[in-house]
Amino acid sequence: MSDQQKGLLPAFEEVIPGVDNRFCVRHLYSNFRKKFPGLELKNKMWRCAKASHWQIWEKEMKTLRLLNEGAFRHLNGIPPRFWSRSRFTFLYKCDSLVNNMSESFNSVLVEAREKPIVSMLEDIRIYMMTRWAANRERVLNYPGNIMPMICKKLEKRASLARDWRSYWSSASQYEVMSGLDKYVVDLAAGECSCRNRQLSGIPCPHAISCITFKGLNLESYVDECYKKEAYIRCYEAVIHPVNGPELWERTQYDDVIPPPYRRPSHRPVKKRKRGAADEDIRSQTHMSRRGEVQRCSNCGGVGHKKSGCSLPKKRVRGPKVQPTELRRMQLSWHLIRQLGEGERGLLHHHHPICQHLIPEKPPTRPKKREARPTTEAPQPKKASTKPKKASTQPNILAQPKNKAASSAISTSNKQPPSQPSLRKRPFSVIQCSAPHLPMQKLRLMAKLPPSQWGNL
Repeated sequence: MSDQQKGLLPAFEEVIPGVDNRFCVRHLYSNFRKKFPGLELKNKMWRCAKASHWQIWEKEMKTLRLLNEGAFRHLNGIPPRFWSRSRFTFLYKCDSLVNNMSESFNSVLVEAREKPIVSMLEDIRIYMMTRWAANRERVLNYPGNIMPMICKKLEKRASLARDWRSYWSSASQYEVMSGLDKYVVDLAAGECSCRNRQLSGIPCPHAISCITFKGLNLESYVDECYKKEAYIRCYEAVIHPVNGPELWERTQYDDVIPPPYRRPSHRPVKKRKRGAADEDIRSQTHMSRRGEVQRCSNCGGVGHKKSGCSLPKKRVRGPKVQPTELRRMQLSWHLIRQLGEGERGLLHHHHPICQHLIPEKPPTRPKKREARPTTEAPQPKKASTKPKKASTQPNILAQPKNKAASSAISTSNKQPPSQPSLRKRPFSVIQCSAPHLPMQKLRLMAKLPPSQWGNL
């Protein structure tokens, strides 16, 4: 199995003449896609590659020719024995069309490939030694006779065999029918006219239909290379461990020095290049950015992002909002509301403007309302039976500012109980000419203890 590397075919003919060689269809489609893109052409090409009989291959090639003449000439120029199952031989019991096995082994050697030759071979030897030992132990402890991956394929093909009906012809020959499709199966020779049984060594759905029709054991018709005994023989060889350089045998020759390390001019490539088939695999949970032009968030240019932008980074600042007079008073009210009686007195001593902020209700915008004359007399307020508790701390906010106000309060308190008491108006902010506290100062006062407010 080879990919797009040049010169492999002449090398095989020179080193291993007569060996069966195949092309990886995934790499073959990468070249095909450059000239003939499209999902329909891709499906047609894979149908031609998966066709197990030469007549089915010719039928698929005719439909491809009607679809695109150039694509037909491109594929017809490649011998089908290299890429189509319809021309594969029955010797190797392998119907694989891609080189995923070599790619998976190549991905394990990513770190080992960067080392010198001797160190790289040592890493490969250790990996193969441990893998063989683990697989040998798994095969010996496996309870079944057929390998687990082959069992899964048999279950899948057995579910497809329900659509086929078998007709017994002779001792081991059957005719299998499903609609207008018919195939001939010979269980003794292990053959089916679809050629899938001979290519892989695993019974096809047509053969499984005949096996279940006769009530035979399905495992006996699986090729010997997929059974437990074959895997035990495969892993019975042992890769022996090796001592370190200190215990090696000394010779009369000079030690081999590794070549000097030269740093490559480009970035080292560790992963394989993603081909055309990998580009079609998209995420099912995230939206793709395919086709969008990515721009730098700093300068708006194309071809780089913010971290690699040569221009100085912009300092994004929000608009500076000046708080209104009402917002200042609301913040002052909320801060003073959280203070105790003693802390309020100290605040009023240092800042007399806070005497006008009475923390009973937050300041609001004044609403214009028309005064309505009331003819009815207000209802008298019921006197409370519970005695009021005397406050231990002086109420500084409720103290009058002059003697006139104190005399007015004393006279209002001496009213007889029969006279109805007027309802007090809600407290509000009294506008005055004194400057308000700045917002930054209020925040500092909220964080500091009252003993340090005088230093502000």
